[in-house]
Amino acid sequence: MDTQFILNLISRWLHVIPAIVMVGGTLFLRLTLVTATEQGTVDAAAREAIRKSWVKWIGICTLLLLVSGLYNAFVKATTLHLSPAYNGLLLVKMLLAFGVFFLAARLSGRSEKAVEMRKREKHWTNILCLMMLTIVVIAGWMKTASGSFDVKDRSAKVTVVETTQ
Repeated sequence: MDTQFILNLISRWLHVIPAIVMVGGTLFLRLTLVTATEQGTVDAAAREAIRKSWVKWIGICTLLLLVSGLYNAFVKATTLHLSPAYNGLLLVKMLLAFGVFFLAARLSGRSEKAVEMRKREKHWTNILCLMMLTIVVIAGWMKTASGSFDVKDRSAKVTVVETTQ
């Protein structure tokens, strides 16, 4: 195995695993915790303990997703002839991801604005879940489509011809 293959594999893991944690954790919050809170079966102390733990994971996952996502995009851009549709979806995915990072951090934060947002937690977690699931759908298309793009020829030598006028 060459070094580039190992780096790409590790970067893929460092992208997929935090995405699973963020999407799964958010779906848990929305489908279980928010519902239990509405029903009055979860008290404020338990919610606060969960929030404090979750905010750390949001930070870690956001950092890993940013670093690995930028690396993965760079590798694809430098090794494959990507289509305009692929690049457009990448842009949409990145913009949605920034929105997810913001909303996830805000909903799990401790500022006054975060507390205010959590008063409509069901609404905001619905939006967050929709954004995350849209990213997953886009990522699935991009992963499948990228296998059909031509590889850039890295062995070709570029010749620069200088002309005098």
